[in-house]
Amino acid sequence: MNKQEKREYDHKRYLANREATIARVKEYDQANREQRRKYINEWGKANREKTREYSHTWRQAHPEKKRLDYHRRRAQLINAEGSFTLTELNNLFEQQEGFCYYCGELLYSSFDREIHIEHKTPISRGGFNNISNIALSCSRCNLSKGSKTEEEFQVCKQRG
Repeated sequence: MNKQEKREYDHKRYLANREATIARVKEYDQANREQRRKYINEWGKANREKTREYSHTWRQAHPEKKRLDYHRRRAQLINAEGSFTLTELNNLFEQQEGFCYYCGELLYSSFDREIHIEHKTPISRGGFNNISNIALSCSRCNLSKGSKTEEEFQVCKQRG
């Protein structure tokens, strides 16, 4: 059996026993957590260039997940409760019909630099990091809102 045939055979075997294989791998990883973590760290140190290249490629391919991870980490650092998923953000985009929550400007159809994930009540002022406290806004509204609450920002907008 050559390499290609072996690869195809292994793939078919995996597909036929997918759930059992996944369960076995998870069980092994949990039983050998420290050993696996040590191996992964050592491999990463020995292969820094490959690790950087892989990370860079992944971030380029998944900008929306990268931004979501950034928001999760930021909320975690200040002990904000709650979290939200990419699916919830996509549903929120649909609910807002693609418009900025504050000014009504049309947003783009993907989560790129132009769409900001905005906390209505800032987490720095006790707001939660769950989807009910999230709005999608344009960069202009988000940057001018700063750490104001939704109500404070609306009052400032009406004055200015």
